[in-house]
Amino acid sequence: SNVADIFIEHSADDKVLVELYSDNAEDYYVKEANGNLEVKLDDKNQVFGFLTTKSKIVIKLPKEYDKNIKVEVKTSDVKIADYENATLEIEDKTGDIEGGNVKSLKANITTGDIKMGNLTSINASLTTGDVNVDSCVDCNITSKTGDIKIDKVNNKVEIKVTTGDIRISNVNVAENSFIETTTGDVRVDTLTGAYVEATSKTGDIKVNNNDRKSELEIKISTKTGDINVN
Repeated sequence: SNVADIFIEHSADDKVLVELYSDNAEDYYVKEANGNLEVKLDDKNQVFGFLTTKSKIVIKLPKEYDKNIKVEVKTSDVKIADYENATLEIEDKTGDIEGGNVKSLKANITTGDIKMGNLTSINASLTTGDVNVDSCVDCNITSKTGDIKIDKVNNKVEIKVTTGDIRISNVNVAENSFIETTTGDVRVDTLTGAYVEATSKTGDIKVNNNDRKSELEIKISTKTGDINVN
């Protein structure tokens, strides 16, 4: 199978450097234009470089890079360093995303896990895969099969999972939010700023210190599973 992993790392200066590791030609390209850095699998156009089976692209960018990084691949892992001023868009059929702190992440993955640091926003859609995020201000995640783990949410959370557990250590919302799983448990270790409306068809519900006077609401629901909020 044709596999090329993508590594996005800090450069030693303010230049963009692309290193291609390959034995045979393939149809990947890397291009920077119109304020975007694009890494793409294309069947017709080979704009920059070539890759092959078990290949990799190493893209070195200045640490303060503040543009959009767009990656479109089919079977690749993507690893990215801290780029707190950059936005990241990834479309991948089979592969994991692993990175540090970025401004925002938009991801569409068929099969793969996401593991990131601190984000201003995340908008992720997965068919099969787990999500692990250190913190996010605005968090929007949809997954058919997979567990979600977030250390801290600072403004808004919208999570919908068909099969999987959801665990958030600290939630402090400033907007109405929801956490929903069809089959799985939901646990929030610490929640402030909102009234919790919790529903479970088959499972136990435990909500401590619910703020009934709050004007904000967070809906937490599961059809088969327990809900525990502190």
